[in-house]
Amino acid sequence: MIIKPLEKSKELRIYQALQDRLPFSSQDKTTLQNLQQGYQGETQLESLLTERLSPSVLLLNDLYLQLGTTTFQLDSLIITGDTIFLLEVKHYAGNHKYEEKNWYKLPHQEITNPLLQIQRSESLLRRWLQTHHVHMQVESRLVFTHPQFFLYQAPLLKQFIFSSQLSAFIKSMNRAAPAGKKEREVAQQLVSADLGDYPYPELPAYSFTDLQKGIRCHSCGRLALSSTGWNLTCSQCGAADNMEEALLRHIVELQLLFPDDKLTSKLVYEWSGGIISRKRIKRLLEKHFKPVGEHSWVYYI
Repeated sequence: MIIKPLEKSKELRIYQALQDRLPFSSQDKTTLQNLQQGYQGETQLESLLTERLSPSVLLLNDLYLQLGTTTFQLDSLIITGDTIFLLEVKHYAGNHKYEEKNWYKLPHQEITNPLLQIQRSESLLRRWLQTHHVHMQVESRLVFTHPQFFLYQAPLLKQFIFSSQLSAFIKSMNRAAPAGKKEREVAQQLVSADLGDYPYPELPAYSFTDLQKGIRCHSCGRLALSSTGWNLTCSQCGAADNMEEALLRHIVELQLLFPDDKLTSKLVYEWSGGIISRKRIKRLLEKHFKPVGEHSWVYYI
């Protein structure tokens, strides 16, 4: 049973909203790729667990907790009747090597050892539970979701779960003691303590004037939609898009990037690159939002 579903992080949503609107540095491109790769792995795992886990097993995704002055993020928790399993999800692809407690992406790129990461998270989670008077066993697992991942010299650790082993792992969870009232209360306690999105993500600097204007295609994601009557058409992939639906997505992106700016027909018109008239934009805003003020001073909430 899903207690807390997976949600796309605000950091990833902002990077995707800035894509093609701002020239990305090589570091920005790497960050976006890593965020997308991580989210893909977590999405795949959530889908598999949702489909195959028994309803008596509790699933919580993407928790951000605080212990004293220390904050820590947990990918997924599976709660059975006697154990909390902490899952750290890695969507690594390609060949890797484990050597003398160091981790390499072949041929020779050293990366952070995920074992050290999950050991820290497990320790913090155990201490958090103790602080909140929760007495349950905690076990951690590193879940490698990509089918084309291979780890040379992998140590024989029960913490490692490779993609081919996921079915057996889920079956073992379903054979465990079922979660009861006490465990459901612990799950709700964890959800209540969740801090939400990390408040200080490292983002590229941007301003409204710096960004490329236009409406993003729902199919290919490019800023290539043009007006064709009551519909929009992408000049890159040829996909057709409903104007109202595209504008609403467009406004969501605008408010994500500029949450403090008042939502006006002029702002939305400029953000769209002028491909839709202000008259149509105004009608849509009046339909889906509440107007505040009058005449030229009106904005929408």
